[in-house]
Amino acid sequence: MKNFFSAILVMIISTTAVLSDNATLSERIQNPVFIVLTENNDAFNNAVKIAVENNWSISNYAFISHEEYKEVKRTSENLFIMLIENESVDGSSYTYPYVLESFYITRGSYRYNVSGAPLLNVSNESMHAEVFNGIRLLQDKLSFKIASETKETEFVSFNDAVRSRTSIVKMKKLYISEEDLDKNILTIDAIKNIYNGEVIIVSNEELAEIVQSNTDVLYVTVNNFKNGLGYTNFKQVIDAGTGSVMYNNEIKSVKPLAFNKSDFESLK
Repeated sequence: MKNFFSAILVMIISTTAVLSDNATLSERIQNPVFIVLTENNDAFNNAVKIAVENNWSISNYAFISHEEYKEVKRTSENLFIMLIENESVDGSSYTYPYVLESFYITRGSYRYNVSGAPLLNVSNESMHAEVFNGIRLLQDKLSFKIASETKETEFVSFNDAVRSRTSIVKMKKLYISEEDLDKNILTIDAIKNIYNGEVIIVSNEELAEIVQSNTDVLYVTVNNFKNGLGYTNFKQVIDAGTGSVMYNNEIKSVKPLAFNKSDFESLK
């Protein structure tokens, strides 16, 4: 969607509809979403710009600096997206090191979180693919919340909606990094014994290119977040063309987990 540059930020705010704290998400999303850039991480800012420009489709948007955010947050009715450190996601008790959080500010200056996408890495070369995944997950969650508000979905939860898509995964090519495969199924022949869709095993670098390709294929992403003495594991299948989450498995364990036999069986 169209990016409203910060040079016309004042015009955006002045033409924004006046909403109350009780305004629905579907009403707020009619205004441009403000993507707040970090103060000291230019590499992340570049990654989030590319991810938004290549994936965001549910609203108009504008990139704003942290200083501009400070100026407009008490007067704007818009939804914001910001990288926040040490944050929980969707009311969970666990705090993640980094979260792409969507929120709005109430008239009492309270930050109301709408939904978030946890990120494991915001500093090295693999960050671009991870930020792509984060923006896609966040947009998918927001789309579901809007559909729930407007009663355009029959599903009670986002995970229910994702499960309804899982059965069509086997109809497309599925790419996975060898590093993300469980050691017991490291070959195509081993995978064929449990899953009849087409799977292509690639390197981490090749998978990062596929993530950012916007082509009509699927890919697996695996993240293991340290959580006290254990881990919170996120395993997902995402459509590189639409950005939709096609499979979502979030579990807690005592060690990092890979994409395993159970995950492939769930894709049948």
